[in-house]
Amino acid sequence: MKTSEKIQVMQAFEDGKQIETKYLSEPYWEAIINPTWDWDSFTYRIKQEQKPVDLSVLIDSGIDCEFSNYKDFAYPCYGPLEDDINPEENYAPKFNAMGTPYCRPRMNHIHAWQCQSFNEAIEFRCKLVEAGFIFSFDTLEYLNGVVLLLWNLDKASDREWPWEME
Repeated sequence: MKTSEKIQVMQAFEDGKQIETKYLSEPYWEAIINPTWDWDSFTYRIKQEQKPVDLSVLIDSGIDCEFSNYKDFAYPCYGPLEDDINPEENYAPKFNAMGTPYCRPRMNHIHAWQCQSFNEAIEFRCKLVEAGFIFSFDTLEYLNGVVLLLWNLDKASDREWPWEME
């Protein structure tokens, strides 16, 4: 990071803007109240405006999802999202077997997605990234002529679940 960029972040803090930080080796940003400005171990940025995760990419993907009546996903049910997203509330499946209003990919779970080629796997992975997901574990396996994409999904740091933006 250039000195001018560091000054810009520190000036934004002085102006009352929220600052985020992360270890240099980590992908996850988190809010910080009193930065120490340890540029050798951390990097800092002005908090970015959050965008909603696009959950429509999960429809008919076969990705194991969590469904719940609660925003904190207490008492979830599991299964694939097989129907359309409600246009009024883009996080709620219009008709899902669980009949619940909240849906997200299953967290802390290794997902497997089967496809016929590496290109198909890479294209699907790119769609997930564009939709606002990150991968904490990611590998491609070739087994008996079938490509398996294995991952653990989470939302990117500049994204929020749609119901968190209400």
